[in-house]
Amino acid sequence: MAELRSKADIICLISHCGEEVDKRLASTVPGIDVIVGGHSHSRLPSGEFIWRTEDLMANEVNGTIIVQAHQWGGELGRCDLLFKKGPAGRWHVDRYRARLIPITAAIQPDAGVAAVIDQYWNPIALYYAEVIGEAAGDFSSRCDDWAEYNLVADVIRETFKTEIELENMGGIRSPLVKGKITRGDLVALDPFNNTVVTFKITGLQLRKLLKKYTPAVSGVRYRMENGELLEVRINGKPLQDDRRYTGATNSHFADKVLKGVGVEGQDTGKQRLEVLIAYIRHKGTIRPVYDGRRVVIGSSQLKHGAHKAE
Repeated sequence: MAELRSKADIICLISHCGEEVDKRLASTVPGIDVIVGGHSHSRLPSGEFIWRTEDLMANEVNGTIIVQAHQWGGELGRCDLLFKKGPAGRWHVDRYRARLIPITAAIQPDAGVAAVIDQYWNPIALYYAEVIGEAAGDFSSRCDDWAEYNLVADVIRETFKTEIELENMGGIRSPLVKGKITRGDLVALDPFNNTVVTFKITGLQLRKLLKKYTPAVSGVRYRMENGELLEVRINGKPLQDDRRYTGATNSHFADKVLKGVGVEGQDTGKQRLEVLIAYIRHKGTIRPVYDGRRVVIGSSQLKHGAHKAE
């Protein structure tokens, strides 16, 4: 930070770590003027903050202003900084105002910006509009049963012929609705560039992983109540702690979770999205599956399973 300060009066950090991490960062690294954050989809500020004088505002930590503009382009974040030159000739933030501006239909697009967007979007619009297949019903959630996660996990397990498949909750970003499925729909469902990773895992390692992360699964049925893993079956048979099982997952989960339980995978180099597209194109019509394979009671899915693929 001292080196940065020698080259710049004002330091603005662009972060995608989430609100809590940004607060810890501001607490432990003094000297950051502004953190513009993301990932946690927080509204910072939640209202409009007026000009600061000497009092710290609610969205300041250790003198660092922290702002974040919620999610999905629904609001525009604006933070106005008023600088003042000190006795040594260096500028510092004297006052600021931060607010979120809702983006509504009443806001007219800027013609110049729209023209630039059209220049890039129009050539690829047909590509994303391509119909890949059809959904016979809505892929949504019923308690702990998430049809879109079941779909992805089943497709990967079937394609790579493994005994189990694991997917992090939070890694599938959009449901599928009944009707035609376009490439754009599948990109919205799986917007990341994750590849498929295969691995071998012992029953004991899998037991620890299920208890800590409560992932979406294929080839596995398990039940968690109040943090206790009560039942695990692999393809209809009780889990054996000393047996090694073949599995598949996405590269994010392999890096963030599998390595944590001592499992090293082999990256196939095949993008998960393209595997999903090829499967649906071949099948033509897919149907949502709700089979109670994953039951989590009294335990936060977001706490244990939200290792979002990014």
